[in-house]
Amino acid sequence: MRHPGTWKVDNGGLWYPADATEPKHPISPRGKTRVSIHMPRWASRITLEITGVRVERLNDCGEADAIAEGIAPELDGWTDYSNPSCQMCLNPVDSYRTLWDSINGAGAWEANAWGWVVEFRRVQR
Repeated sequence: MRHPGTWKVDNGGLWYPADATEPKHPISPRGKTRVSIHMPRWASRITLEITGVRVERLNDCGEADAIAEGIAPELDGWTDYSNPSCQMCLNPVDSYRTLWDSINGAGAWEANAWGWVVEFRRVQR
């Protein structure tokens, strides 16, 4: 069983375990397994440039921030992660609150922790 965060190298190119496929006809025997942080930069499939970093309280999250966190739209609202099959939230921040509590435990949103906000853009290569 291979570790999900590893990339496989064969001397003729790369294949990625996340793609769930191996080359049908590798050019040469596969090389050693490397963790992604030890792969050469040219092997990355996406490059991000950090454009901003700030610290803010969790409850200062706005609607655009909540949507950027990846909450799912649901009919005329947003997914309620505390009971996704039966309910929906009317605004993105409420949806994000239910997601946060489902990941970090009941009451985690009310703790209003400090967090890092990292903004980035994708660099086209």
